[in-house]
Amino acid sequence: CFKMASPRFLSELLNESKQRRAELTVENERRKKEAVESVRKATTTAMDSININVATIWHNQQQLEAEARRLHQNSQHFAKQAGQWVHAFNSFSQSLKALGDVENWARTIESDMAFINSSLEQIQCNQASMSEPEDSRGDE
Repeated sequence: CFKMASPRFLSELLNESKQRRAELTVENERRKKEAVESVRKATTTAMDSININVATIWHNQQQLEAEARRLHQNSQHFAKQAGQWVHAFNSFSQSLKALGDVENWARTIESDMAFINSSLEQIQCNQASMSEPEDSRGDE
């Protein structure tokens, strides 16, 4: 029932098996190299993309920091200017108050002088009217 294979057939079978194994090993090595190369390309592409995004983010961050510094300087300058304007306004306001006080003082003095003037005129008129009857008595 069971026949023994001839040594020549077994030798051929062994050679075919070795050859097939060698071909598979070569094919596996080729596929391994292709897979490694494919992973390398994918990794390089991903890293390039990440590096570009990181560079963009870093650049934007640098611009934001520079703008923040400029804004801080401008706000300090504005605060200083605002303080100077407030000081100038307060000085101007004090000057206007003083001017108002001087103007009020001048009006008061003017009113007092007018009162004194009218009083002196009235006294002069009264003296003149009193001295007229005496002069008229002396002529008679």
